[in-house]
Amino acid sequence: MDAISAFLNWGIGSFTYQVPWYSTTSKVRAFNISSDLINLLSPGASIVSPSSSRFVETESWNLLRPPNFQIIVEVATESDVQQTVKYANQHGIQFLARSGGHGTLPLKSSFNNGINIWMRKLNTIDISPDGQTATIGGGALSKEVTDALWARGKQTVTGYCECVGAVAPLLGGGYGILQGYYGLLADNLVSARMILANGTAVNVSADSHADLFWAIRGAGHNFGVITEYRYKVYDVPPDDMWQVYTFTYEGSNVEPVFEELNRFAKTTAHLPGIFYFSNFIRLPQIDTARAVILVHIFCHGDPSVATRYTQPFEDIGPLDVKKHQSVTYPEIPSLTATGVDDFACLHGSSVILSPINIQEFNLEAQRAVFEVFTKVTGEVPELSNAFIMFEGYSLDGVKAVPEDSTAFAHRGDNIVISPAMMYSPNTSVDAIAIEATNKMRSILHEGAGGGELHTYVNYAFGNETLENMYGYGKWRLERLRGLKRAYDPFGRFNYYAPIS
Repeated sequence: MDAISAFLNWGIGSFTYQVPWYSTTSKVRAFNISSDLINLLSPGASIVSPSSSRFVETESWNLLRPPNFQIIVEVATESDVQQTVKYANQHGIQFLARSGGHGTLPLKSSFNNGINIWMRKLNTIDISPDGQTATIGGGALSKEVTDALWARGKQTVTGYCECVGAVAPLLGGGYGILQGYYGLLADNLVSARMILANGTAVNVSADSHADLFWAIRGAGHNFGVITEYRYKVYDVPPDDMWQVYTFTYEGSNVEPVFEELNRFAKTTAHLPGIFYFSNFIRLPQIDTARAVILVHIFCHGDPSVATRYTQPFEDIGPLDVKKHQSVTYPEIPSLTATGVDDFACLHGSSVILSPINIQEFNLEAQRAVFEVFTKVTGEVPELSNAFIMFEGYSLDGVKAVPEDSTAFAHRGDNIVISPAMMYSPNTSVDAIAIEATNKMRSILHEGAGGGELHTYVNYAFGNETLENMYGYGKWRLERLRGLKRAYDPFGRFNYYAPIS
């Protein structure tokens, strides 16, 4: 008993508290949870049972082995989150806090019959009197943040997809359109209000729990629930405008397109408002037999700036060119199918990603991946909506931040890639899709010279190592493991890329 007591009464500096012992399987029924919790929650909170029509509103974006919830607690205050976490601990019930519900990892094997802490009511966005920061609720979505700030002449770095929870990408580092200017999402975090594994609320910043502040900027899903956070915001420049060009090419152009993207990346390396995305995708209205290549070029400035960098892509000979000229920052996601009403945001699909970060494109590997993608999406009709993402963000703002200053380990990588298999749930397709995504990642890894495999944790599928996601530096994993033992010794936050 002395050993157990010593372990339970752990402390960090002068901060000491207890975490109750719990079992990973609970026999508490949803009815009992509801009747118990309702008296502990604020008047604005609600409990949603599986029999309610509202239960489906919180369905996971990814239905490949999703977490199984027996009840939803729709929280309205920080105290609601605390009470739910404490109750779950006392009764041995698993819990998972969600806002957008866009986690990519299959969770069914590790999370069953638990509580969904639904954060969406915590979506306030308040700009500070000095206009330098905003306090954002942990349930706000990326689009809500962008729109609220834009209405006040402000903007900030958010995840590219509008429908994801705004804080979720930050926890894994967080790439975004404006990162060339301001760094990753994680680099813009000033402070956070966080509920720890035992239900205690703490302020986390460079001056308070600085070790945890380091950890949550890159591995934050391992340590707690952020109920609100203070975040840097920036003035929108006068007459601000973006140019977005989308080029569509037939598959025979893989080599010239990606050779030009390599040149483009080097030419624009220190231009924070110029970057690209590319995709392999099926567009039967253009090519019924094979996949095609999309290239999106983003230029911050007037149309003359865009022409200078897009002309080489015109010279390759695209099948189609769409020029969206002089658009505003909030309009960009919907132009590239990542708006709230676009396919990428639709819930109800099985989704398999297989991420890899590289420095530049190997043309032979790009060709091989294109052929694998074309073959599997042609032979398996259920995979006809699949695509591959090649994300070439501007990196000046990211690389300006010291590598050891946060838990995000991959600042030196230039390109973020992942196949994305999205299809109606079908167990007969799962193995095929997993095999194909793994094969494509292996080709890309070999083409990059092998060695360390770097993967973006926010795109993780679950077959990545801790080194892949959190870095190969021995000190990084030692530090993260030490903090995990200190702040979450019983693994209450072990459901997304857990540190072990």
